[in-house]
Amino acid sequence: MIRTSILSALTLTCLASAADLRAVLPDGSVRSGDPVLGGWGDFATVPGPVGESVLRDGVLWVGRPDGQVWSVDGGGNASVAFSVPGGAAVLAADGIHLLIAGSDGFVRKVDPTSGQVQESYTAPLDVVSLFSSFQAGRVAGTQSGELWREAAGTFVPFADLAGEVPVSVLEYNGQLFVATDQGNVLRVSLGGATSASYPLGAPATDMVEHLTDLLVSLDDGRLLRVDRETGQLLSETQIAATAGSLAVEQDIWLGWAYCYGDDCLCGNEDPNNGCRNSTGLGGYLLASGSASVTADDMTLVLTHMVPDGFYVMIMGQGWSHMHLGDGLLCVDVSLPFYRYPAGQVNSAGFDTLGPGLINYGHDTFHSEGHIAAGETWHFQAWYRDLQGPCGTGSNMTNAYSVTFGL
Repeated sequence: MIRTSILSALTLTCLASAADLRAVLPDGSVRSGDPVLGGWGDFATVPGPVGESVLRDGVLWVGRPDGQVWSVDGGGNASVAFSVPGGAAVLAADGIHLLIAGSDGFVRKVDPTSGQVQESYTAPLDVVSLFSSFQAGRVAGTQSGELWREAAGTFVPFADLAGEVPVSVLEYNGQLFVATDQGNVLRVSLGGATSASYPLGAPATDMVEHLTDLLVSLDDGRLLRVDRETGQLLSETQIAATAGSLAVEQDIWLGWAYCYGDDCLCGNEDPNNGCRNSTGLGGYLLASGSASVTADDMTLVLTHMVPDGFYVMIMGQGWSHMHLGDGLLCVDVSLPFYRYPAGQVNSAGFDTLGPGLINYGHDTFHSEGHIAAGETWHFQAWYRDLQGPCGTGSNMTNAYSVTFGL
């Protein structure tokens, strides 16, 4: 028998975004806004001139060319945290540490809690950007238009960008995404070959990742949200000044996505999301927080949805694969399944559902729908799309699986 939830009192929180974005201007002014909707306001001031910034665990770290690194807490209080030799205009996260480049030919790994230099790496004198990830390793971009990678304590060149200066470097799925001073985003393999690019319309000053998209600041004061894979413009806001650097708290994703748009009803495939909807992309579902039933802090995140559209989130313990609307239904509804109250995404096509999903289910669903430690549950959103490519009036996001623990 199929069981669905009774739409009783709504105890879940639906938010547009849970993160703050910091835009640091070259003169040291720090502005704060929503990474989805903008709404910029003054947040803090660091004595300028300043360089790049990193946001971790609610603390913004801002480097200066003279070697000072300032910390700005969640209340906007700024103070000198420590100083490093050689300057600190270029900053990046390296796990729990910071990577800092000056003008003396070294990149240093620094413990931000103590200011102690843990390791030093020989590097070019003209480093303008830094990045670190497990797959890519430590990467430096130079004013001469090259990418260098650290190996055994020394940075060595591995990619020539034909004169485009890499103002920011990110990595996803074994590819580097490089924003340049000539207003392009280049896709560069870890072997050093440029495979594709797309234009931004103006020189970039910095780039960060938020959800599945890229946020890029331009030298004309605009902030663009673009699809990481295609460069499709998703939204645009005005910071009101040229941002020297951007910083956003990175979410911790859990579980795994499946049921991408690779067998859609009318050729509306999107291999990186659900089946393509009227926005030109497919709706995408992912989860952040933790899989702890005790903490009950998992949040389901929806992006690339039809602006201001309605949706219903369903949950079940079985997999399936069948067409429904313009999309694919991949939660098995022949077994008991459950649905959360109908939600509505915002004007940018975003919404979050949670935390409190587990407690809501215990209060509302049949006992078979109570999430317990050790169980795997699958989630998927069914949403309205009256102008969708196949004409059915609805679509599905990808599906998302989470195995829960204590």
